[in-house]
This record gives sequence, C-alpha cells and structure tokens, in this order.
Amino acid sequence: MPPTPTVAEVAQLIAAVPAGAVYDRDRTLLELLLGCGLTTGELARAQRGDVQAGTIMVRGSRTRTRTVSLTNQATFYVERYLHSRRDNSPHLFVRHDRALGSNRPGQLTPRSIQRTIERYRKIAGIKLKITPASFRRAFVQRIISHGTSIELVRKLLGHSHPVSTRRLINLVSETTRPAII
Repeated sequence: MPPTPTVAEVAQLIAAVPAGAVYDRDRTLLELLLGCGLTTGELARAQRGDVQAGTIMVRGSRTRTRTVSLTNQATFYVERYLHSRRDNSPHLFVRHDRALGSNRPGQLTPRSIQRTIERYRKIAGIKLKITPASFRRAFVQRIISHGTSIELVRKLLGHSHPVSTRRLINLVSETTRPAII
C-alpha cells in the first residue's frame, strides 16, 4: 500500500490544474474527492441534480445513498463548473471526447478520473503515487485529526459496518508520513 499523501501534497496536485473553463471539470472533481472522501465510482455516478444547497447526494454500492456536505471550496468549484457547461447531460461530470464531438457528452468513467489524477500528479512533479484511494485516505486523515468520531467517519464514507471504517483508519495511521514544514 503506498503511503498516504499529506493534505499538502494533495493540495499541490490540485494546484497543478490550470485556470480556465476547460479545466473546471478537473478541478471540481479533485476538490470533491478531497473534500468529501468520495470513491471514483460514486463520483462517476453523480448526477447534476444530486448537488443542492452545499450538499451532494452520493450513490454508493448497491442501492445505498447518503448526503454529504460540500466544503466551501468544493461548492464554489461545482457551481462554477455547472455554470460553464453548455450541454444537457444529466451527469455531473462529462467526458471531453473529441471523437464524439461536443454534441454527445458522455458520462465520465472511474478510469478517466484515475487518468486525470495521474496527469496532474506528473504536472505537479509529485513522486509519490497518488490514486483516488489516496484522496479518500487524505480525507480520513484530515477529519480524524480534527477529532471526528469514528461513527461520523463511517457515515461520511458510506460504510455499513464499523469494521470497514476502523480498518481504513488503521491503514491511514500506518501509512501516514509526517508533514514536512
């Protein structure tokens, strides 16, 4: 298991996204991964109508859903991204597929999200392997360091069993590297 990146390393990766409307999608999905602890599958399944008043309804595995609060930063980027969109797709994130043209935006896939993270990791010059799961672990690291209870962490992550949450918290504790100041 690769080490858990520090929040600063994840922030460095997010900062590597260039400014501009074309990159709003990428910045928004990275902000949601870090700010909400979502999985790539949950992010790929998200619909436009799932975002309301600073929250996002998350469709987990099977038929489970949960509502997660967005950070102020994630809310800002979601609103900006949705405002810049010119399509009618119900999907929150659409792919920019030049072969299909802009008239047929398709749903972004979990693999596309993985590629996006890898692209910006390279641009940021980060040597540490950062994956979508790294964002989830960085999210857990951040909320645990602020004293969030294990029960609330379980609910935020959508775990049905506390054992899954404890396992993830233990993994984060074992793989967390000290921040360099």
